[in-house]
Amino acid sequence: MNNRILSVFVILLMLTILCIIDLPEDSSAANNIEGTDLFWAIEGDTLVITGSGEIPDYAPRTSPWYSYVGSISNIQFNEGLTAIGSFSFDDFPTLNSLYFPESVTRIDENAFFDSHGITDISFGDHCSVDENAFPTYTFLDNVGPIASMNDLTGRSFISVSSTNLLLSGVSIVFHSDGGTAIPTIHDFNIGDILARPTDPLKDHYVFVNWYSDRYLSSVYDFTQAVNTRLELYAKWNPLPYTITYHTYGGNTDTAANPLVYTIETPSFSLNPVSRDGYIFDGWYDAETGGNQVTDISTGSYGNIDLYAHWDATYAVRFVSEGTDYVVYNLSIGDVIPEPVGSPFKAVDSKYEYTFSRWDGYSPSMTLTTTGATFDAVFDKMIKMNKDGSSITLIDSDQSKMEFTSDRIEMIVTMANTDSELTMTVNLENCIVHFDNAALRSLKIADAELSVSKLTYDDLTPAQRKVIGNHTAYDMSFGDNTDFKGGKVSFSVQYSIEEGKTVDDLYVGYVYDGKVMEEIECDYEDGRLSFSTGHLSIYTFLYKEAKKTGFLSDLDFGSFLTIGIILAIALSGIILFVLKKLK
Repeated sequence: MNNRILSVFVILLMLTILCIIDLPEDSSAANNIEGTDLFWAIEGDTLVITGSGEIPDYAPRTSPWYSYVGSISNIQFNEGLTAIGSFSFDDFPTLNSLYFPESVTRIDENAFFDSHGITDISFGDHCSVDENAFPTYTFLDNVGPIASMNDLTGRSFISVSSTNLLLSGVSIVFHSDGGTAIPTIHDFNIGDILARPTDPLKDHYVFVNWYSDRYLSSVYDFTQAVNTRLELYAKWNPLPYTITYHTYGGNTDTAANPLVYTIETPSFSLNPVSRDGYIFDGWYDAETGGNQVTDISTGSYGNIDLYAHWDATYAVRFVSEGTDYVVYNLSIGDVIPEPVGSPFKAVDSKYEYTFSRWDGYSPSMTLTTTGATFDAVFDKMIKMNKDGSSITLIDSDQSKMEFTSDRIEMIVTMANTDSELTMTVNLENCIVHFDNAALRSLKIADAELSVSKLTYDDLTPAQRKVIGNHTAYDMSFGDNTDFKGGKVSFSVQYSIEEGKTVDDLYVGYVYDGKVMEEIECDYEDGRLSFSTGHLSIYTFLYKEAKKTGFLSDLDFGSFLTIGIILAIALSGIILFVLKKLK
């Protein structure tokens, strides 16, 4: 049993080996000719040689395509092949026609040994043929054997017997460069005039003419007699196609978007167009809907219609001092971009300005109406003038003045640099003067310098006990309440109360319903001036109105209580005396 299985296995193995040996190699792809840049492939009954270089010499019947002997009727030698080595195509009995391109300059001995079926041969103009390249044939001209094999160049021969090839004329080859093929003429009579063939056709190209050189520099003259082998080359111009742009009122830049193109035109991108009141949404291949077209690529062909799609837009204006700072044309639902940078407002005779915001605008907001306008808002500051070591901020029309952190930082830096530097601020109702130490103590933060005259209704009940109907001011400067040894002076318009004298006038620092400090003051030309190291509420009082002793700290309720007690005591004394008298 085991011997039978072994026998079957051996038989199958031998059959497999025989199949591998007998089957020709796969011809579906080009095969490299070893040691060269040439390739070969079988296409039906034709052996195709491509690439560049020389077919090497072989021993008889050993060429790589010899396994196809008997089935090859034609050999296609493509341009690029330069030489054919010995025994390359020996003993190919079914070969009939051979055409050698211009690039073949040498055919070695025995290259076509014993290939008896050849009926016609055409050589290039520069082909050197060894006298034994076709050892079974004799080449004849009109009078007998050709003396030199070099005489074969540029000629065509046809078979007159199994051993003789007769000179029949010259070959004429038409290279149509992708157009419809024009058959090669292998035996055209020298001295005859070649008739112009029907113009070839090629998709997306227009035929121009036939040229006698591959560089298309010389048009062939079909009126002249043929006296040598010809290779004619077709020249083509690419067919122009039109591009029609439907812009619906937009402006087309034909330099950026060409109106004509060909299949060879390098790829190009389509550029947008503009239209007042609209945003360009792209080029499409349909008036509505369709596919967006962004570019035309090389190899495209055919007339093209492109349609501009538009979105309606509305003006969004950012306005500074009555002038457009920037205008965006946006569609409903678009995010409104925040303008880059900030608008500028020039300093005038009194104020300097800093951009604050766009009124009504917030980042990332979208357009919800048919247009919008946002006005620039500026913070204004009194101009700061410097004369030597004196800073002056003048002519405020209010009882307060804004100081930015940047301005305060600049003032502090200047004061630290110049120990003599002072600052005077002119408010509507008060002149405020800072000495150098006070300036150096300022906190670098936004602050409002304010000198506000208080009314009776502005006071708390505790403050009313102290201030009464006297003049009082609330003096503040943001977080700057204590000047750390520095002094701030205030000068306000003030009229002496009726029946009072300047000599008795003083300033009271009011805190927690008490006069915490009595400050001396100056009075001249209707202005009261004083200095302090901290800010709070200050009132203007008179010494003659000041109460002393035990009763000075009693209010009206206390006085009333004491009066009632005294009245009761006095009544008791009177009753006691009257009883004694009785």
